[in-house]
Amino acid sequence: MIVAPKWHVTRWLVKSKMLIVILACLYIIYIVGVFKAGNLSSFSSLEGIKALNVKDELVLAGWIHYLAFDLFVGSWIWQNAKTRHVSHAWVVPSLLLTFMFGPVGLLFYLGIRLMYPPQIQAVL
Repeated sequence: MIVAPKWHVTRWLVKSKMLIVILACLYIIYIVGVFKAGNLSSFSSLEGIKALNVKDELVLAGWIHYLAFDLFVGSWIWQNAKTRHVSHAWVVPSLLLTFMFGPVGLLFYLGIRLMYPPQIQAVL
């Protein structure tokens, strides 16, 4: 989305959501261990989350979780920017911030988006 935004493969991957589906399936595979171990109550407190994060499989599951959601939000930003004709120069920092700091990137893009009102199409 950053390097080759107009490439047909980029457009296909973003529109198909294939990478997000793959990451979601991987997440399910890794998180099943939490359910099997009966550690659902661990999600209800910070101490419980910290205790879960000493297990490599659950740290990997957490990372996959972030990747899937960051990719989803990044895809939305990329597609929304195209419909509003937002300059790619604004999309790039939005995507980088989303990848590194999640909500900060989304907030940045939502601020940028204010400068680009939606395109109104004439009804014939």
